[in-house]
Amino acid sequence: MKKELKINLDYVNSKEIINETHAYLMNNHLINKKLEIRLIENGIILPYKSSNENKDFPNGGCGGVLNDVLEFVNESAYDGGWLKQGAIYNFNKRDIINEKKDVIYIGHIGQHFGHFLIDQVSRLWFVNSDINLNDIYIAYIADNDISGNFLEFLKLLGIKIEKCIRVNKPMRFNRIYIPDQSAKPGEWYTNEFKNIFKTVTKNALKNTNISSNNKKIYFTRTHFNIACKKEIGENIYEDIFKKNGYEILIPEKLSLSEMIYYINTSETIVCINGTIPLNIIFALHPINLIVLNKTEIFHKNLMYFIDIIKNSITYIDIYSPKYKGKNIGVGPFLMTLTDNMKKYCENEKLFIPNNIKKYELKNRITFMFLYIRRKIRDYLHPIRKKIKLILSKYS
Repeated sequence: MKKELKINLDYVNSKEIINETHAYLMNNHLINKKLEIRLIENGIILPYKSSNENKDFPNGGCGGVLNDVLEFVNESAYDGGWLKQGAIYNFNKRDIINEKKDVIYIGHIGQHFGHFLIDQVSRLWFVNSDINLNDIYIAYIADNDISGNFLEFLKLLGIKIEKCIRVNKPMRFNRIYIPDQSAKPGEWYTNEFKNIFKTVTKNALKNTNISSNNKKIYFTRTHFNIACKKEIGENIYEDIFKKNGYEILIPEKLSLSEMIYYINTSETIVCINGTIPLNIIFALHPINLIVLNKTEIFHKNLMYFIDIIKNSITYIDIYSPKYKGKNIGVGPFLMTLTDNMKKYCENEKLFIPNNIKKYELKNRITFMFLYIRRKIRDYLHPIRKKIKLILSKYS
């Protein structure tokens, strides 16, 4: 079945979100760009240093590739628009380790899966090229060794993990190959970027088979510890969809291959706006994606992925208009049974359980506690920074 891009904003109140969505879709973001790989001989890779260590660092931290005369190679920096990573910093040249290897530099790998998909796989298009990888290692910079679904992503691309090197000290290599970025989030992408996810998906589906016949899935965040500390009220929605025949799945308990399998064997997927819906990039067939808005903010990265794969999406506002998060990630967020959700249930013939009210009081009390705590933290934050700055002058 051919995919068709349909955006349903009937259950969204914000004119700003509606206008931003339409404005984004007016432009064509697919570009025809010849991607190249730059060769640096006898170059050095500097390990990652976070932005917290120096306010002058890019917001995504420092590190990257230097040439043989210790000049920073700009092609090794990442420009994702909002997120920028890569720059030189002072280091002891006696700490350089000489590695007699050829490597492909794939950049910085962080610990947030959403940003990994959006920002950090862009250079991996080379796996679908005619490059012979037999004698070439894969080099990346990170605070920790790559693991979990990040590691599985690389495996599904056909990258041998024993050939991966985390650069945690300045390392000199015989040759460093630097592939171009194949996309810039929210601005442009290439077919090579799109094909990265197709390769991962097809390889995952070859070896994954789960005995589940349910075509309606609700991905919950109620078991995710970080979400539980800032997202209040999802229990209402989990209950509604569960009682309407949806299978409740916990993404944190799924491997990447299992997540991809469910996405590609489902007809309808429901989830809270944030990282989870970004996994739609793995869909090979049309899916009815229902995204529940926990705040009044346009999620550009999600629309970017929706546009790439041309999948339909329905947004439903479920947030309390009195309390809106600063952005899609910083809460706290209060989710309630909204008129928009009632309207959606009526139109889709979903029933709302009578016991929903039992959640309301506890949710509001929990939210107010988190809300007050956040206000106190925001108030004290600049004071702490000033004290830290004063103390650093005397240390």
